[in-house]
Amino acid sequence: MAIPLVSETDLYLTSVVNLDELMRDHSIHSEERFTILHCQFTARASNNNGGWIYMTPKSYIFETAYSEWLQVINILFVPVEPEKYYFSEPGQVKKFTMIFPAIPKNWKTFNFLEDCDHGFFLFTIPTNNSGIYHLNFV
Repeated sequence: MAIPLVSETDLYLTSVVNLDELMRDHSIHSEERFTILHCQFTARASNNNGGWIYMTPKSYIFETAYSEWLQVINILFVPVEPEKYYFSEPGQVKKFTMIFPAIPKNWKTFNFLEDCDHGFFLFTIPTNNSGIYHLNFV
């Protein structure tokens, strides 16, 4: 699957799993194969020069009622640990995208967990029909 790239000077493209293998997986039958999280993080004033950000491949969306966990497939436009993106000042915004397998249709909400020290955790995100979500990490 080709993912259109935008022209950013700090483009990062990291496949956590092989997308071609995922596409050939017979358990995936519809066009709704992925969940896309468009994310943004604003550099905190409490950090010197705004601090830094990275994401870990140990990032998941999950639904506790069904005990189902989906691991991130791909992370775009932000480094993956141990690499870091350093902000130049507080208040600067970093936008990035995370791609996951499709959320099962029986999920009404999901949670996001970045499983690392000081990782992000968002609760009770309502599902939608598009599979595309916009999240603001604080």
